[in-house]
Amino acid sequence: MIKGNKFQAMLLADGVVENFLLKGVNLDVDDVIEIKQVNMHLAENKPYCVLVSGDEFITISKEAKVMVASEKFAHNTIAKAIVVDNLSKKLIVSFYLAVNKPKINTKSFLKRNDALNWLLEKQKEFY
Repeated sequence: MIKGNKFQAMLLADGVVENFLLKGVNLDVDDVIEIKQVNMHLAENKPYCVLVSGDEFITISKEAKVMVASEKFAHNTIAKAIVVDNLSKKLIVSFYLAVNKPKINTKSFLKRNDALNWLLEKQKEFY
């Protein structure tokens, strides 16, 4: 596990990384770049899937949202699953995905197991 000031990252399985965002954080461009670098390190610079989960009251700056949705940022990321704890947050994530249209195949889930199974399916399709 690698701990940052605003996140924890760990390898869940070969080619599957989890990013856990800490309570009350506001992610900016520097933070998402740091998380991406940690993910690449954990995945040994190979293509990987990422499961994003977190605590409460997490925000992300507009600039960071744009960066995360960009083609350049998508490098080596097969798919991203975002796990939320209630339907209202799922709707917010769905709205973000519709507006920002990330280059990474991204989907939100209410259940962690469903998210992980989806990522493993996407990984299998990739290889």
